[in-house]
Amino acid sequence: MSIEIKAKNLAELYRDAAEAYGDRAAFLTRDAKKNFVPITFKELYEHGINLATALIDMGVQAREHVGLLADNRKEWIIADYGILMCGAADVPRGTDVTDQDITYIIPHSDSKVVFVEHKQMFDKLQACRSQLPNVTQVVIMDQDAKVDGALNMYDLIEKGKQLRSQGDRRVEERVAQIKPDDLFTIIYTSGTTGAPKGVMLMHSNMITQVRNLPIKINETDRAVSILPVWHVFERVFEMLAISRGMPTYYSNVRNLREDLGSVQPTFMASAPRLWENVYLGIKKNLENASGVARGLFGAAYFCARMFQGSVRFMSGKKLDLVGRNPIASFFRGIFHFWRASFFVLPYLLLDTIVLKKIRKATGGKLRGSVSGGGALPLHVDEFFNNIGIPVLEGYGMTETSPVLAVRTWKRLVIGSVGPIYPETDLRLVDITTGNIIYPPERGRKGEIHVKGPQVMKGYYKNPEATDKVLKDGWMNTGDLGVVT
Repeated sequence: MSIEIKAKNLAELYRDAAEAYGDRAAFLTRDAKKNFVPITFKELYEHGINLATALIDMGVQAREHVGLLADNRKEWIIADYGILMCGAADVPRGTDVTDQDITYIIPHSDSKVVFVEHKQMFDKLQACRSQLPNVTQVVIMDQDAKVDGALNMYDLIEKGKQLRSQGDRRVEERVAQIKPDDLFTIIYTSGTTGAPKGVMLMHSNMITQVRNLPIKINETDRAVSILPVWHVFERVFEMLAISRGMPTYYSNVRNLREDLGSVQPTFMASAPRLWENVYLGIKKNLENASGVARGLFGAAYFCARMFQGSVRFMSGKKLDLVGRNPIASFFRGIFHFWRASFFVLPYLLLDTIVLKKIRKATGGKLRGSVSGGGALPLHVDEFFNNIGIPVLEGYGMTETSPVLAVRTWKRLVIGSVGPIYPETDLRLVDITTGNIIYPPERGRKGEIHVKGPQVMKGYYKNPEATDKVLKDGWMNTGDLGVVT
């Protein structure tokens, strides 16, 4: 059973998850033999608290910033646990980070300690070391890597374990002192012009995101992780998984198809590009298929589109930008009732014969995927929702932790990004006059401004950029939108 989220910060959330889910698998990664090996919630928390103890002993202070240059792996989560539980904030980036970004982000963020994934990343960092005068220590996360000039993370974990066996409880003191408005991360966004901006996100930002996400998942679900873990969208999804006890399987582009088949995920975070690639792959397979197979698929998809479209209209899930005319809606309702009744049997038959096999491309058990990080093309959106793979498109940005709106199963309207997030205020502003369009007017395009507990603290050491987008608590997203 999922826990009620009472934590005031992420360190407390990690503790509560360990107590609730204990020996259940939290994250699973492939070993050298390509078998998935789990780390339990209890093991993860113990590694984290031991690492945090060693970091405190090493001199890492509360509210300091720690660099984290690594990709998806269990050691990333362990490092994240350790950094946050010693009261510090991480500054994450993937191993594809450029030298230019390293030499800007690490000094600008005032990171003295930097975690790196492996020797290759260590060498990359060392090549820039002359431009990183603030860095005093490097920690390498690969358990087998022994490198001069770097501490091994697992050695630190062992050291922390020894200190705790001697009664060291400084971590508990640090966790108790973490305030909701303390930073848990600084994520540098890659701007099209100028230097990257460091988005300061607070513990309260992430806690409210996890607490309010209106998507029901629990420990019986399974997720495959494919998005970069340092991106805030994937990160909030993993925090949600931790809070709900859902195991997360780390995958990559090379192994994704195999992992979807073996793991059979029930839920996952995704990006539009993933669904575009799957869609194109299905189309390519159909082009190479026999005429009979193409004909069967065409019939199956036509029946699915007719039936699902009518069901969406009758259940109020059809996108409507201008409002419904009651009389026209009555007659349209009769039509859609007739159409759904006519197509229901051929749809169910062809769904079993044809569409079910296509759903196996995602493992066959996927009951939903949140898509974020960009707009999902309408034809791709319609395709997957019609064949029985619910794609819950969302909207947000790094500066809003990130979710501002997301579809739910009950409010899955194709072509929309769903209802606004709980505890979030939204207004649309006319970009020409500056007048507020919404509320109350619907159906008119305007610039999206939001206010809520997920809005960032600001850009690190960049008050000018902060003042441009944050005024009186309102965040100017710079995006255009319509409220239906």
